[in-house]
Amino acid sequence: MSQLDNSVFVIYRQGNFSINEVSQKLGIKPDSFLDGEDLNKNSMWKLFCKDNNLHLEEQIESWISFLSNRNNALSELKEAGWVIELDCLTQSSEDAAVVYLESELLEKLSNLHINLKIRFWC
Repeated sequence: MSQLDNSVFVIYRQGNFSINEVSQKLGIKPDSFLDGEDLNKNSMWKLFCKDNNLHLEEQIESWISFLSNRNNALSELKEAGWVIELDCLTQSSEDAAVVYLESELLEKLSNLHINLKIRFWC
């Protein structure tokens, strides 16, 4: 089975907010951002996965390692109303795609206040 995995670290919030707030708290510049133009649009801050050749589980482990020393900043952003997530896409050339995530990995994500979204495209 041929399977391609991709993940994006995303922080967003409804309304027009300064993206610099997220960058300053995390000490990271985003790869992409969008300032919400009005109260009905999201302001969004994104980092793209640096190695799409890794399986999704390995990408998630890499994100956890990269973000683990930013736990307090992530907590503050969550408390301020920002939604923090890994947006993952798994694409297969077959009829099925498989993602296996151990409970310890999910617990580490949760401890970092990160939601997980997995989309499957077969």
